[in-house]
Amino acid sequence: RTTNINGTPGKRNSADYLIDPSVSMLTKDKTLTKAKNPYIIMADFTIPSEKTLTVEAGTVIKFLEGGISLAVEGILHTNGTKDSPVVFTSIKDDTYGGDTNQDGATSSPDHANWGTINLWGSGSSLDHTIMRYGGLKDPGGSLWAIIRGKNCDFSLSHSTIEFSGAYGIWLEHCTATITDNHIQYQNIHHNSDSTGLAATDSALTINGNVFRDNYIGALFHSTTGLDIISVTNNIFLEQESFAITLSGAYPAFSGNTAQENGINGIFVSGGNLTRDYTFTPDLPYVMQSLVVPHGKTLTFDSGTIVKFDFSASLSVYGTLETKGTAEKSVVFTSFGDDDCGISGGCQDTNGTTTALATGDWQHISFFPGSYGSTLSHTSIRYGGGNSNFAPLGALRIENAPLAMDYVLVEHNRRAGMFIKNAADVAIKNSLIQHNSGTIGENDFGMFLVSSSTPLIQDTMFRNNETHIYDSDSTSAYIDGGGNTFE
Repeated sequence: RTTNINGTPGKRNSADYLIDPSVSMLTKDKTLTKAKNPYIIMADFTIPSEKTLTVEAGTVIKFLEGGISLAVEGILHTNGTKDSPVVFTSIKDDTYGGDTNQDGATSSPDHANWGTINLWGSGSSLDHTIMRYGGLKDPGGSLWAIIRGKNCDFSLSHSTIEFSGAYGIWLEHCTATITDNHIQYQNIHHNSDSTGLAATDSALTINGNVFRDNYIGALFHSTTGLDIISVTNNIFLEQESFAITLSGAYPAFSGNTAQENGINGIFVSGGNLTRDYTFTPDLPYVMQSLVVPHGKTLTFDSGTIVKFDFSASLSVYGTLETKGTAEKSVVFTSFGDDDCGISGGCQDTNGTTTALATGDWQHISFFPGSYGSTLSHTSIRYGGGNSNFAPLGALRIENAPLAMDYVLVEHNRRAGMFIKNAADVAIKNSLIQHNSGTIGENDFGMFLVSSSTPLIQDTMFRNNETHIYDSDSTSAYIDGGGNTFE
């Protein structure tokens, strides 16, 4: 319930309605109105299951300092408008609802002035709502999110979440539609605790949002691989680190843009693929080492750009398919590659000019048990690793079948391709070039060992130190005709 505050006659009250601190939960459905602004929450308050709190456009709700929070076990509806939003903020915030604590300019709001809006139930909707300066978990100083959801189902639209003590939004096992919001200024920790949106094992539609000046824009984690996430048409600006980070999660991406972030890309933390997955063209993917286990298929659609750091590799025990086209190839390259060998180049991922070198990353390897893999209209550039660290070759095939059509293998260290004990490899319409020039080492376009007999047809070998090398005199390529050597 609310308690009237009686002020001096003829003077405006600093607050019209106080959420009674002796009442810890809503006892009946209620609507808060702009006419009674601002409301002050002095102690933790709960909307229990089967109860609904509705907040009209223009209503301002302020929290006292400390970890004072709103727990939503029932339903919360905020019905703001563009010109008259609903506001949840600190009592120190004079921007909305005036100088509620009546101290002039003595105090000012800051990250983590109050607690969290906890969403535990289903059916809540927040529209045209401003939530700022929250994120204090408890008075002891633990930090959290402005919106924290667990086992929840809700929608968030046309809203602003900003200046959190930690995350802007933190979700676990939630279903949510998050559209056309500004998620910004979660930036005080300079680590992943200052993430705009963090979600674990959730089903999310994330469309049309602006993520600005967080440490990480959005972070998706999954322990099961069963997440269903669509990330489309969002703008990522001025994150200190990555625009997006993935850890065991499998979102679908399209139409996202990134500018002036620490890393203008999607970080893929690596590990074992736990389900079939397709990388779609979007921001560049910055990949750590990833393993495709037996029985799993990893696909890269046309136009997808993958950039590896120095220690990264892609190991295939299952199936790898690249589906590039003549207009939009799939590219595997160095983290520092801004050109990618394609028309118009590819995005400057780290905002700096990086000198490229052969061996900037490790290799793509196909191991025994791998089957059905195909590479089409694909480029493999600047791999091969440090010869004292990695096995020989940027593209490695060991006793595994592979079909290659229109594949470019260039600027790799020691060997563009390494083929071992492989008789079912077909290479057609491809270009293997510039795998040469490492000082003090022999470099090869293709290195054959252990009775390997690849079929090579209509393929050019150009400017390799040695084009094709049989290391133990047991291997020989099958000439399908149309091959040239320059």
